Amino acid sequence: MQAIFLPLLLLLFSCCYGQESPSIPPYTKGDDFQLDPNADYRQDLCPAYEKVKMGTASLPDALRGVALRPVLLINQLFNFDKEKGIIPEKNPGLKVELLDKICERAGCTWRDSYGVMVKPANKTFDELLHWSIETYDISIAWWAESLERKERDVGFMKPWYDADIVMVTKKERKVDLLSWMEPFHKNVWIAIAVTIVSSGV
Repeated sequence: MQAIFLPLLLLLFSCCYGQESPSIPPYTKGDDFQLDPNADYRQDLCPAYEKVKMGTASLPDALRGVALRPVLLINQLFNFDKEKGIIPEKNPGLKVELLDKICERAGCTWRDSYGVMVKPANKTFDELLHWSIETYDISIAWWAESLERKERDVGFMKPWYDADIVMVTKKERKVDLLSWMEPFHKNVWIAIAVTIVSSGV
């Protein structure tokens, strides 16, 4: 339930700003990241879902005061400083900016309770995805939505980026035999005609 509902909450919701280090688990340098099958940092957010479902709480307020525990995949959309183990203050990446804005609107936080991950060489992205949503409240990465993943209880938020191909063509125009007159207003053409006639007389 958490994996399906939380992304929907995050869509309409929205944290703090700074250079925080991952706290779950504490960040350690190196690219030897492994998927710990015993790790579990998830929270029980089902009561918030039930309140919204029963109408006793509004959707925008369901996560107010909650310290979310997301995990972010380090890539070009998340410029994590591996050497210092912090989120850089300048140009942190689109993922950070989106999470900040979402949590600002929702009244929740995430910067003091997040984790980071990299894809282990011996694991697939599907394995990384399923591990991350079973370990954290929400997995923040460029996950492709597919029927197979949905069938395995992976919930996706509504897209915020549309990468569909759009074809743009020039609008067809009908041939107008009088189009040569368009540069001037009709009154100007009348004045020109009158001038020609009167000067000829």
